[in-house]
Amino acid sequence: MATIDYANRCVDELVRTFHQYLKEDTRLTPAEIIKGGSLGHGTAIPGDFDLDLVLYSRDIDPEVVLEIGVDNILDRLDVFLRRRLPEAYVHVKKTSFSLQFKLNGVIDVDLLPSPYWGEDPDQFHRFLEDKGEKERMKFSCSAAKWQVKFFKEQPNEVKEYIKRFKAWRNLHWPKGQDAVGRPKSYLLGLLMIRAYEKSKDKSIQSIERELKSMIRNHEKIDIKWNDGYYDWTYRLTREEFQSLLGNRFTLISSSNGVDVVYDNKQQRQRNYYPQKVPSILDVANPFNDVYVSGIGNYHCKDPQGSFHPGTGKWSPLVGKIDTFSLSKPLEYYNN
Repeated sequence: MATIDYANRCVDELVRTFHQYLKEDTRLTPAEIIKGGSLGHGTAIPGDFDLDLVLYSRDIDPEVVLEIGVDNILDRLDVFLRRRLPEAYVHVKKTSFSLQFKLNGVIDVDLLPSPYWGEDPDQFHRFLEDKGEKERMKFSCSAAKWQVKFFKEQPNEVKEYIKRFKAWRNLHWPKGQDAVGRPKSYLLGLLMIRAYEKSKDKSIQSIERELKSMIRNHEKIDIKWNDGYYDWTYRLTREEFQSLLGNRFTLISSSNGVDVVYDNKQQRQRNYYPQKVPSILDVANPFNDVYVSGIGNYHCKDPQGSFHPGTGKWSPLVGKIDTFSLSKPLEYYNN
């Protein structure tokens, strides 16, 4: 079985190849290449390596992506990899958002091209603010760099607990098989982090209780990190919004459930759309509700791969959660 160190060395070599040859071969200059997925988050399970490799480039125009998508870019990346890594690269399929391939026979890679937004995610969020759900889906991968940063900041013991949770998931929703209500790794990670934060004594028993309580009572779940990587006022409950009127916000107009306000801090006009409960807000994208996008029906031949919008149907997870024991070592679930 390939080790995580070996997998990371393979990925590092892949990234070096992009930096060295991509501009020459495709006229795309990498501004930044981010390792997401389990390898990037530090939650990889031995023998089950998945990688979201996000290629940020200033040569990718967000307006062009809105209009025609990234199909042409994915074709160019496919030709590039066939030429530069003929032994290591095995094409699997192309989705609307990514090029999926096997690297060195052991790593499942989703290669996702994205516009480069800079170090501050505010430009990215302002771009998404007036877009519809389908348009926003085209830019889901853009949040990867801040998601990775958030996971890297978590304690090592939390990452170990996430690995156990994911291995348990793989036992009940085996990879490579059609599955109903399969929770994505990102959702499992956020749930475990919040359970750890809520636990008073940080014991395994306490963390497990918090985790199972959240899942059993998921209809009331309300998770967001106000100290995350965006202005927390992008998504507010009605009560939070009301508390900021006359201070942070000046109300301009209100009609059809949409409040138009002037944001005195950002010094611009904004639309306010109430955050609804249940909700689990992405730590790096306030317009991605992981409560819905993080769980769904997985189909092996789904052309969208893991980037389908999700269903938000939690009943399969609720029905199985009692079989999870956080005290069991990773090897117990990963045999």
